[in-house]
Amino acid sequence: MSKADIAIKTGLELKKQGVRYSLGAKAKPPSVPKFLDCSGFIRYCLLSAGVKIPDGTYAQFNSSMPIELKDLKVGDLGFLQKPTDKGTNHVGIYVGKGNWMHCNYSRNGITVEPTKMFNKYPRRYLPLFAGEEGEKPMIEVTDKERGYGEDAIKYLAEQKVISNPDKHIANLRIDASNWALWVAQANILRGMKSNG
Repeated sequence: MSKADIAIKTGLELKKQGVRYSLGAKAKPPSVPKFLDCSGFIRYCLLSAGVKIPDGTYAQFNSSMPIELKDLKVGDLGFLQKPTDKGTNHVGIYVGKGNWMHCNYSRNGITVEPTKMFNKYPRRYLPLFAGEEGEKPMIEVTDKERGYGEDAIKYLAEQKVISNPDKHIANLRIDASNWALWVAQANILRGMKSNG
């Protein structure tokens, strides 16, 4: 699974969890947020894939590169406007087939929809695709973090959410960049069980 796919999967999990919009709300995996703003949502999703990205639409716009709309691929970012324009900016992540996922005020949460609001300023955050281009991962994973990931995989297997945990653990030992995704999924499940 690519880093972009992991980021999208995390976003969909947060949507399923009912994360709502709140201006200025931020979180980092493996904590499971109840609220995020648009740039905090993008940051959370990318961090879950092991990719650091600055917070805020201004910084995210300026740390990404412009691309043509025809070159969009899953994981690319889209912005409502340039940081120098007046008004409030907004950011979403491309999920494919003309659909964007974003955490927005008007719907008070995360939506996946075909929209043209991001078509004017599509951009690519290169570190998300670094592994595909043969570059080193942007985040070094500690043994402690890898252990958290392994524990999360074991928990998800015990709860019968995933099968073949040994295979997942073996993959994690080869490339642990998605350790936080496993932990976030386990924490989401624990939260659902404690609320249910």
